[in-house]
Amino acid sequence: MNIRQLQIFEVVCTEKNVTRAAEKLYMTQPAVSHVIAELEEETGCRLFDRISRRLYLNETGKRFLGKTKQLLELFEELSEGFSESEEFSPVTIGTAITAANFWLPELLRDFSERWKNTPVKIEVERTSDVEQKLLDCQADVGLLEGKVKSRQLEYVVFSGYHISAFAVPEMGKKCSMTTGELSESRLLLREKGSAIRDSFDYAMAAAGFEAVPAMESVNSQALIQAARSGFGIALLPDILVKREEEAGELKKIHVEGLEIFNEISIAWHREKELTSPLKWLVERLKNKSGLSKTY
Repeated sequence: MNIRQLQIFEVVCTEKNVTRAAEKLYMTQPAVSHVIAELEEETGCRLFDRISRRLYLNETGKRFLGKTKQLLELFEELSEGFSESEEFSPVTIGTAITAANFWLPELLRDFSERWKNTPVKIEVERTSDVEQKLLDCQADVGLLEGKVKSRQLEYVVFSGYHISAFAVPEMGKKCSMTTGELSESRLLLREKGSAIRDSFDYAMAAAGFEAVPAMESVNSQALIQAARSGFGIALLPDILVKREEEAGELKKIHVEGLEIFNEISIAWHREKELTSPLKWLVERLKNKSGLSKTY
């Protein structure tokens, strides 16, 4: 005995006619009759009296119908309850630092307006750490910077930023330099493991040079302040240094042959079943960016 059998039985009782019940259920008449026969066999009771080729619910059938309605109501409550519970299930979003500063605020605003009852926990870390949390199922989705390394992660690219060299105007008078000259300069870099540093190191290695930092920090603002003091050349996202550049405090230096662009992606474990709020989040970023490809 299963829920579908009980649903068919209830419709037959309501319609009081197998033909009409079959039409309502988009089934054939023999299929409906077969289900009724199965129920009677499984219960060991006749549920209908068959008189002049018509069905009449008998007393046993009436009692069975009462229990059937109770079960179907309970089943409906159970189904709806778990569907609605998705909205109340906590969501953990891991995010890389730059993504947290420039993309997360608007995303959280839109998400909170749509999913008012969904608790959200934000964890801001290096991209490599966010990736690991996704793989360990310690975060539901993550905003990643740079190349997504694990093939176990599914992701959608929705934005990105350029990484450039910045120094005080006095140091940037030359306006441009080679990668070799940059490698010999006093470099102010993010820590290893950060998406910004990894992308810069990869680009320098591809050009045949190694970047040795004079200053290394997890704090981009500390690097900006060091660059403002004239201590060296900071390699940072353009969006982070926009204010200082517009104020004339720092100047962008063109490095020949060095073009670095970090993609911003929303990622999740390939085997993870996304809840309705998380699916909405992914679709919202797809639509906003105009991108539809999932990797």
